[in-house]
Amino acid sequence: MILDLTQREIPDADAQPGVFADVVQVVKTDKRNKHYNVLVLVGELAAIKSNGKRFTATASFNLDNSRGVNRLKEMLKDWRGSDALPDLGTFDPEKEFLGKGFIAEPVAEDKGGKRVIRLSGLKPSTGEPIAVSPDFVRAAQAPATP
Repeated sequence: MILDLTQREIPDADAQPGVFADVVQVVKTDKRNKHYNVLVLVGELAAIKSNGKRFTATASFNLDNSRGVNRLKEMLKDWRGSDALPDLGTFDPEKEFLGKGFIAEPVAEDKGGKRVIRLSGLKPSTGEPIAVSPDFVRAAQAPATP
């Protein structure tokens, strides 16, 4: 039996540097069995767990309701430091975020008994860039599970 006792560790809540390691569009299902599209930005924080691996945190946006799209637009304004938005008809989130450094405040939450770390207050990093960990596996490159 192998246990990962680092799953419940959380990073400091202070603003921290990180790098976007993955951008994924997934379909989720709510309690009423309704499906909806979600854009998930996956970031690796510079903060390190006791096992030597970086903390991973996410920011999610529901693309099938106006509240989620408006949250994404507001985040893009903060991210770009301008009220000007990209062409939303051809918006490429991978091009916008993947591999780029950020500063964010991690927020730990319990979702269904599992600890998740959410990115809050995303801003572009102005400091030394951080590279994605060599052992990070993007969702599109992960082996299929049976």
